[in-house]
Amino acid sequence: MSDRVDVGIPGVNEILQGGIPRRNIVLLSGGPDTGKSIFGQQFLYAGFRLKEPGILVTLEEHPVQVRINMDHFGWEPREHEQRGLFAIVDAFTAGVGESARRERYVVKDPRTSPGVRRIPCFPSSPRGSA
Repeated sequence: MSDRVDVGIPGVNEILQGGIPRRNIVLLSGGPDTGKSIFGQQFLYAGFRLKEPGILVTLEEHPVQVRINMDHFGWEPREHEQRGLFAIVDAFTAGVGESARRERYVVKDPRTSPGVRRIPCFPSSPRGSA
């Protein structure tokens, strides 16, 4: 097994000297609409091709829309979910609405958990200007 993870995006492995170092945490930063979500989804898809399971936590987009976006690229998220290679953790809807009830993993109001005292939450990209 390599000590680097194939990113699955042409040219990126070369820039990263063979991929992302295995077991590292990577922060992908950028302004709105710069491709961070697409990068993450393509990274997951590269894993699916290698039969590596992956999880996508969605904070700012409905899981249904995530699947639609992935379908536009031909990444077939539903097929990978059915094969047990992919799961979406819905931290966007908080369990509200009919489609949220169909999601397998939904983050509801964490304040209802016993003992929780602090819940920092930060948007993944800036919202407007001050």
